[in-house]
Amino acid sequence: MTGSDTHNAASIHRAGRGLVTVLLLGFVLRVAIVAWRYEQLTVDTDAYLAIGNRLLAGDGFCSVPGQPTAYRPPLFPWLVAISTGSGGTLGLAILQVILGLVTIATTWWLALQLEIDQRSAVIAAGLVAVDPMLLAYSSQAMTEVLMTALTIGFFAALRLPREGWQRAIFSGAMFGLLALCRPSVWPFALLAGSWSTLKSYRSHRFNWLEHSGFILAAGLVLAPWFARNAIVFGRPILTTTHGGYTALLGNNDAFFDAVVSQPFGTVWKNSSFERWQQDVEANLKEQGIDRADELGRDAAMKQLAINWLSHHPTRGMQAAWYRVRNLWSPSPLMSTDVPKFVLVAVSIYYLATWLLALRGVCCSRLDHNFRTLTLLLIFSLTALHGVFWANARMRAPTHPLLAILAVTGAFAPSRRDEPAAVGQPK
Repeated sequence: MTGSDTHNAASIHRAGRGLVTVLLLGFVLRVAIVAWRYEQLTVDTDAYLAIGNRLLAGDGFCSVPGQPTAYRPPLFPWLVAISTGSGGTLGLAILQVILGLVTIATTWWLALQLEIDQRSAVIAAGLVAVDPMLLAYSSQAMTEVLMTALTIGFFAALRLPREGWQRAIFSGAMFGLLALCRPSVWPFALLAGSWSTLKSYRSHRFNWLEHSGFILAAGLVLAPWFARNAIVFGRPILTTTHGGYTALLGNNDAFFDAVVSQPFGTVWKNSSFERWQQDVEANLKEQGIDRADELGRDAAMKQLAINWLSHHPTRGMQAAWYRVRNLWSPSPLMSTDVPKFVLVAVSIYYLATWLLALRGVCCSRLDHNFRTLTLLLIFSLTALHGVFWANARMRAPTHPLLAILAVTGAFAPSRRDEPAAVGQPK
């Protein structure tokens, strides 16, 4: 074995040992969080548990027997049904921990594929392992952990060594799963697809086979949900019937008066929120829309939000700015019993990560496609939640990507350290 081979073997061994250490850290932290807040896994904030239970009971995709729903996307409820059907709440806890570990390992692998050095790849995985938001939502029956794993998985699929249609099909299938987890990925798909197509045409390298393979694979994954909704509701629904509510939730007088017009960080009190809900229900009742009419309610609430924005454009802009700040707030804006020093530490963690990520975007030699797609994802989520309801947890899928940018920015050479161009003075 040559000296070079020995060095490479030792380097691979250190990288593997670093990944194992980070995975062990991520495992211990997630198990500790889940054990500490185990009861949170039984709190059904978004009706995913209810739908999962009905799937297990054979009632179909619904939260109330006999009332089919498309209010929530289907992927997480199905995973809830599978995991809880196998092991109850413990099964769901195991699923959340596994998804967290998959996210850590995939971040490491993607960083290496982007030709980041092994030390930086381990550090990027370490940032994901200790990410406060990803840790916190490991103990909740919500989509943050799954969506984050799928997002980094999608970006990794785009870097698979296999060229051509095989990679296109795998990445298309991953996108389909993303859309079945959270429809908020669709604006990103439109931006990324337009950018990719334009780039291919300008370079005269447009490959119909690859693009068709991506679309076909994504379509096959999405087809069952699309077809089921067409059969059940008499109308094809590719996303959900939840959009009207999330649009109206952040665009109304009650929210503006109780939160937006108050000092930033003010929480919408339950009493005010419940009164607003009652007013909305009274309005829908006046329109003759039954509580079981999901399509009618969705359309009516969308129209209420549009009417409010058209009559209050200034308030609408202020509400949009509030949602953007809420989305990217370093610490969560919510009633919490978490000690203040913990919130300060969380804020420092995210602010430091974002500053380094910004340097990674501006100064590094990191792959241009990766940087562009990451920025398009960040922009699309920000623009979307400028209109629809937002809080900090909805940015979670971007965290592993920002971790990779951050380590690149942390170890990027300064301008004076960069090699001089040919013919330029050193």
